[in-house]
Amino acid sequence: MYKPWARITACLGVVLAVSISLLSCGDVGDGQEPVAGQPTMAGPPNPLPPGEGETVNFSGLITAVLDEFTPPNFRVGDSITGSYTFDPAVADTDPNPNKGQFPDALIRLSVTVRRNGNETYRGTWGEGSISTDNDDAADPDAPGQVQDQVSMASDDPIDVTPVDGVIPDLVFLQIAQRVSPPAQPTFLMDDAIPTDVSAYNTGELRLGSVALSGNPFGPGFRTIIRFAPAQ
Repeated sequence: MYKPWARITACLGVVLAVSISLLSCGDVGDGQEPVAGQPTMAGPPNPLPPGEGETVNFSGLITAVLDEFTPPNFRVGDSITGSYTFDPAVADTDPNPNKGQFPDALIRLSVTVRRNGNETYRGTWGEGSISTDNDDAADPDAPGQVQDQVSMASDDPIDVTPVDGVIPDLVFLQIAQRVSPPAQPTFLMDDAIPTDVSAYNTGELRLGSVALSGNPFGPGFRTIIRFAPAQ
């Protein structure tokens, strides 16, 4: 879906060096009933003081699910909502004017998945890193198209639902706008962390655990959820 992991390694911060090719997937569904959220507290909630950080919301519908065990938490067509909160005072460490690297800028990342109004998954993670890519580069996974993107990762679970019996203490989120030339993406105007992602048209959420390795989706990651705005 997105650029090779080698291009976004720096974003991962605490989850470095993931380099894979995504697997193709059709509609995932095996008729299983949704599993009610089974939140497991990996640590006490840590509410942000009023006015600390900037929060950006996003929403969409799941378009594909890739997982070794097809967990019932996620199905194509489920709604996904979420937000990320970041510290705008964190400086960009990448001198490239079209790319941004913001170590430890992520304060909070939250995601909720619902099916027919019923919650099937929720997760909240804490501190992590954020990167941006505004170079309108060609996307090898989508020949003939270019995209801008913001990516973030954390290994700081706060309140997460287990997936296949594993607590996903690793999370990676990427939100992007992909277009066909001669059109150019308008998702990012520079390499700053976006405060509005309403122009996105494709997104991806990866869940995993440091306890997992040797799986088909790269070290630590096992579940991939792709999503797009509701039409």
